[in-house]
Amino acid sequence: MTCPPAEALESFLTRLWPLVPLAATIEDRLRADFYRQESDRDHARAALEFEEFLDQLALEVDIEPLTEDTTTRARQLVRRTTQFTLGTATADDLDRWREHGEVWTATARDRFGDYGLISVLALRNEGDVLRITGWQLSCRALARGVEERLLQWVADRADALGCATVHLSVDHTPRNEPARRLAARLHGSSTSEGPQTVTITPNRLREFRSWHTTANTQEVTG
Repeated sequence: MTCPPAEALESFLTRLWPLVPLAATIEDRLRADFYRQESDRDHARAALEFEEFLDQLALEVDIEPLTEDTTTRARQLVRRTTQFTLGTATADDLDRWREHGEVWTATARDRFGDYGLISVLALRNEGDVLRITGWQLSCRALARGVEERLLQWVADRADALGCATVHLSVDHTPRNEPARRLAARLHGSSTSEGPQTVTITPNRLREFRSWHTTANTQEVTG
């Protein structure tokens, strides 16, 4: 195994499970169950077309404000997530997001089982713009329709706050291709090496499906 550069060493070490305290969260205790459930999902996915697979998942996503009870898992998720993230983030960013906006967490379940707490979503109201300042989504929840459910909820939140548009910017990091790919599809463009910046209306967010790559349903700027 190649050791990463010094500035990335702390993040690297926190992702090595032998160095992570046992059963720090409910998700840690249920990790074996998650693996079994994911194997069942993979078998179902292989036998169906993607949209049919999603229809049969019976996915449910619950979104709640960050609480003291969920802070430990939220910090863990922010620290460990490298694939679906808007950029490099640390647990300190969670405090900053909470100080300057609102932080929400999402749990999910489907017919195969419970995913646990799988996403942290930070928002800031800037007049008529709702800015997504932070977003981490566990890799085991990717491509299950969770992204779309969260974006639909963001659209509803924008309406509730009187925001005409939602803004999202994804930096380029070594591993966050899933997040950049989603932003590129929102933007109606291909993934590039630079930041992906999107400004989109709530109605367009509700219509968005990441598995549809045509750009004619997106209304974007930036």
